[in-house]
Amino acid sequence: MLIVFLLTLCLYLATMPQTITLEDAGLFQMICHQGGIGHPPGYPLFILSCQAFVNLPVFDQSVFAGNLMSAVFASAACAVLVIVMRQLQMPSLLSIALALVYGLSVTFWSQAIIVEVYSLAVLLFLVCLSLSLAYYKSEQSKYLLWLALVYGLALSNHWPLQALGTLALLAILAPRIQSIVRFLLAPANFLAIVALVGLGLAPYLTLFQSSPEFSIYGPVETGTDFLKYITRAAYSDQGELAGISDKVSFQRWLVEQSARELTLPLGVLAGLGFLLSFKRLPRHLSVALVLLYLGGTSILNLMLGFEFTDLWVAVYEPYPVISYLALVVWLGIAVMWLIEWAGEGVPWLRRSYPVLLVAMVSLGNFPGFHYRDNDFAQVYGELVLESVPDDGVLFVVGDAGVGVVGYLHYVQNQRPDIELRSWNNLVFSNRLVSPYLSPDQQAKLRSEFIRKSEKPVFSAILHGEKGLNTGLLLQHKVEPGHQCGQKLHGYIGKLVAMDQLDVLSNGHEKELLFGLLLGFSRQHIALLTENNALDGELEIELAAMVMLERTLPGKLAVIESMFWKSGNVVQKEPLELLVEAAVAQKRPRETSRVQAILEEYRGRVALVEPASLKLAASHFERSISLNPRAGNTSVCPLSQTYRQLNLEAKATDLENRFDGNACE
Repeated sequence: MLIVFLLTLCLYLATMPQTITLEDAGLFQMICHQGGIGHPPGYPLFILSCQAFVNLPVFDQSVFAGNLMSAVFASAACAVLVIVMRQLQMPSLLSIALALVYGLSVTFWSQAIIVEVYSLAVLLFLVCLSLSLAYYKSEQSKYLLWLALVYGLALSNHWPLQALGTLALLAILAPRIQSIVRFLLAPANFLAIVALVGLGLAPYLTLFQSSPEFSIYGPVETGTDFLKYITRAAYSDQGELAGISDKVSFQRWLVEQSARELTLPLGVLAGLGFLLSFKRLPRHLSVALVLLYLGGTSILNLMLGFEFTDLWVAVYEPYPVISYLALVVWLGIAVMWLIEWAGEGVPWLRRSYPVLLVAMVSLGNFPGFHYRDNDFAQVYGELVLESVPDDGVLFVVGDAGVGVVGYLHYVQNQRPDIELRSWNNLVFSNRLVSPYLSPDQQAKLRSEFIRKSEKPVFSAILHGEKGLNTGLLLQHKVEPGHQCGQKLHGYIGKLVAMDQLDVLSNGHEKELLFGLLLGFSRQHIALLTENNALDGELEIELAAMVMLERTLPGKLAVIESMFWKSGNVVQKEPLELLVEAAVAQKRPRETSRVQAILEEYRGRVALVEPASLKLAASHFERSISLNPRAGNTSVCPLSQTYRQLNLEAKATDLENRFDGNACE
């Protein structure tokens, strides 16, 4: 166990990010360093542990302490996995090798090196798994009592993942159900179990805070607030544009990802181990492994409604981390079978298989872990802060704004002179109003604040308001227009290079990169169109636009400007080539909205003389099927095309579905 703990910890330290990352990292770093409540369902055990750990006097205000804590939990989980493998009758060397293989698996490794709840979730689940196996073998009541306490603690850390793994624990205990019932029929035993589970759940009481420094929705003061938090009532796991095809795509991705977790050769062996498990393990254990795997994969997929895009794949990616434990057990079963099958005829296999397993997963997965030097998110946050003048007000939004910029400002104390606020009244304690109010009410109060502010007010450009677009920020209360500083041109070049070389592997980073490139492209088109560039700057703006147009977001912005800002498009052939080039550059897991826009542009090109009405109608129909919302701007041209084709009934039906008055 010590060998496994130390080896994995050294590896995690060597690959750990040195700067802030996206998704929940900024939020957790702020809460760990300065207090508050984790995002729903709260993760109180993780938050308590993190706050105690990062505030030890040996640490500074960098990301290292929070990331290190996740790594320590992850290495401890790998050490406990050695015990579990021995309980499943795996040889000692194989148990060590399998624990290292899991520690080096893609998903677990990625979560072990950032400040996240998943490594602690795996650790606590493995302790529950070990205690369940111990009770199954011995029927000693002490294991049930310990299980009750640890199970409660696991629920206090990440109750959804623990709940999904509970079916596997119940399957392990199923043969001892009569003994468990007899134990619980004694009132003292039943009360002891309830008390221990309750003790494990006690960290949830820390959610009751009247003025938390950081929290998604503000104070938790009543039972209603508490239930909203732990049930994630304000969150929606059903995407607006997601459908059955997305669930099918996620299921296919889960199978492919499972095969890649331990590298493809070991994934194939794990598949063989799955088949062998029904012959080599007691029936209840083989069923438990199947339930363990299905809980965080297929069963969870049926419960969620995510759109199958890079961003939502990145959101989903860590959820099956507990389920992948089943793969490692199946791999061990297959390896034992191979050794028995080879017999004495292949002596090198018996001596070298532990090294082979670890070497294969190390060589296969290590090249993908280049997070240590990835400062993409931090550079973005620092540039945003640098762009605000002295004593300004800055509104931010999303993981990149609230999380990254918030961490740099509040924890690392960058730009203490500015007033940082959340556009949607989330996370920061200086919110203007409750985030539970309707968007219209929030917008009204926000506009009033901006209007009355005596300071210059800026916001991250992720909304449709007018102002002075300076690249990364929008300045309010000034004449609308566009400006781009010299420093941002160098930044744009780096963003374009990242896009062209496809160096980002994380879906959250890809989404931020796409948004930045689209924003800069729109800005430079406006700069060139308005012809407001100073002497000597026009060539710089043109060069930047040429770079940006090599990217898909750049092409989308150019096509957008040609259709919406340039009046009637006359030259069909170059426009058609540009649209088809954009279609060819479409990402493998592109969003439905972008796919719908591309289909709309293809339809609009088909309407340019010489027009092809039927072809245009087919593209518009495809756009609407991809994005069937009233805001889809394919509705009006499709209605008009139907009428030109004398399809009055179709046009009327379409207008009835999408409020045809808007087209007038």
